[in-house]
Amino acid sequence: MLKVGVYLTNGMETVAGICNTLDGVETHAFHDAAALADAVGDLNVAIMQNGSYTARMAAAIADSRRMQLVQASAAGIDGFRALGVPKNVALASAGDVWAPCVADHAMALLLGLLRAVPTYERLRQQARWDRNEAVQALGGISGRTIVIVGLGNIGRAVARRAKAFDMRVVAVSRSLPSALASLPVERIEPIGRLKAALADADAVVLCVPLTPDTRHLIDAVALAAMKPTAVLINVSRGEVVDQSALIAALTAGKLAGAGLDVTEPEPLPVDHPLWASERVIISPHLGAFDDGPAFERLGSLCRENLRRLQLLNLVHL
Repeated sequence: MLKVGVYLTNGMETVAGICNTLDGVETHAFHDAAALADAVGDLNVAIMQNGSYTARMAAAIADSRRMQLVQASAAGIDGFRALGVPKNVALASAGDVWAPCVADHAMALLLGLLRAVPTYERLRQQARWDRNEAVQALGGISGRTIVIVGLGNIGRAVARRAKAFDMRVVAVSRSLPSALASLPVERIEPIGRLKAALADADAVVLCVPLTPDTRHLIDAVALAAMKPTAVLINVSRGEVVDQSALIAALTAGKLAGAGLDVTEPEPLPVDHPLWASERVIISPHLGAFDDGPAFERLGSLCRENLRRLQLLNLVHL
């Protein structure tokens, strides 16, 4: 019998219910991370979000003799990596589950900037019908060049959507995907040519995981390589961008705008200068939020991983 602990954040009741339909699985629900950490020693599997993997949780899993799998309920696993997962415990991401939602959100931020939504909102608040001011902020999307940094699940989903908008799609990746022909990408540049790729971009979308190598990947030098008419979209992690350099570029008019679903820190302080910029759209790290279908997909993914773990256990009997 596999004993599975599920941390019940928003929507995770669905996941727990789907996992419980698998024979040989006993699901236990926890409403706070501390309670889950206390129970880890009796569990074989823990399903939780990235932010719930505290030092206490990591220590409990390291001490456990039963734990076999830590299943992340989101795409990001930087928190797990930072605190460490024992070599004898598998770590699984859920990138495939959330990629469609995050990619939709990235395109929403991009369209919002190019179609001057912040300007419209300011004019609405002022009850002003000013077509002359609004039209100066307008831009199109068809035919523009989008550079997608990171070609994992989310990056590929963004590429498909950008192609549907008739954009010219260029990617920057540390590794060359094996199924290159199936990707809607004109070309893939190695990470060493990041700045050269940025120079061609009308829009840059960041889809990389947070690692020591990607922290402040977009710094003052990278931003200086971009066109002053370009926009930056970040749906990865706030720390991927040097936020001070971003503010300086926006203030100096060296960047047309930024769409940020993630910031450093989170939440962004109320007096932070990014709030005051009309050329910035900020959403509170909810790009992956979905009110239903995504949690069903996550439940199916977790159930399948549990089934595979059962098969692996049988092999080792």
